[in-house]
Amino acid sequence: MPKASLCLDCRRCVASCPRRALVFQDGEPGASQHECLFDGHCHGIIQVPSQLAKVKAWLMDGCEVAVSLAPSYTVLAKEPLRIVAALRKLGFCWVEETISVLEETIQSRICQAERMGGPVFSSSCPTVAALIRRDFPHLLRHLSPLPSPMVAHSRILREKLGPGGKVVFIGPCHAKKREAAVEEGAADGVLTFTELFAWLADEGLQLDLLPEEMVDGYYEPTSRIGLLAMTASGLDRCQEYLEAFRPEEEGPRVIELLACPGGCLYGPGMPPLEDREMILLDQLNREGGT
Repeated sequence: MPKASLCLDCRRCVASCPRRALVFQDGEPGASQHECLFDGHCHGIIQVPSQLAKVKAWLMDGCEVAVSLAPSYTVLAKEPLRIVAALRKLGFCWVEETISVLEETIQSRICQAERMGGPVFSSSCPTVAALIRRDFPHLLRHLSPLPSPMVAHSRILREKLGPGGKVVFIGPCHAKKREAAVEEGAADGVLTFTELFAWLADEGLQLDLLPEEMVDGYYEPTSRIGLLAMTASGLDRCQEYLEAFRPEEEGPRVIELLACPGGCLYGPGMPPLEDREMILLDQLNREGGT
């Protein structure tokens, strides 16, 4: 949040929120805990507290700290596996992709949809889950009670680490910070990719000078589960979809709604858009894409 001494009372922060969740209390801007969906619209205007200091403290104290790495890291560098090497340089003992639990999670949701005889909304996006709970309580029975991939993966990593180990999720999403705070067994800490890259810069770690290193564990899709699901992105579009949703109509079994327009690749914790698009184009060219 802006410091009261620096606030000019311009109300720019209030105007930035389409949900009208930002209010002034005692002359200071703040977010209504009931109204705020952590959708990131106020990113750059309202400061989201960073958890970097406590993550650094765990590493300094010699804790075993594992990383659950969001799949969108692959568009952050021309050779994204250099990011894995950088994380190990920072002191993380285990680096695994969050996506390693994705297929199992979706398969479980498909089974859940078959049992209940209707479609299931994924709980992967905490902002959409909060939107359903707040504005569409009649659809709660269709919101999957299964943990999100971040929570499920954090629980698996914690079992690998044993007592005293810590799990840190690193991804493009500020909303994961709130999810981690309220969901049992979720990550102990959450960093955005923007925070990670600032940390790397502070440590003088240059990706171009690091080798490529494989992630721990291994993930390879084994089925075409995408054919059973549909995805929509952007909070306004999600709202429209939920308003028009009729569970009795024929449709996909699993519905993945994502608050950020364009999905997680465009989350508020990602670096500038131009950088991502240049990296994507470079990767497509090297792979023979169009």
